[in-house]
Amino acid sequence: MTHIEINPKILCGKPVIKGTRIPVYLILELLAAGYDFDQILVEKPKE
Repeated sequence: MTHIEINPKILCGKPVIKGTRIPVYLILELLAAGYDFDQILVEKPKE
């Protein structure tokens, strides 16, 4: 889990992509909706 972090000070401790405030559940929802990784990167560029 080097790409996911849990910090109680970030989004109340929800798992996020390390170094961002992008919650893991959002990435999973986008994948379930049919987005591929390239589309997700366009929608959520690295901060």
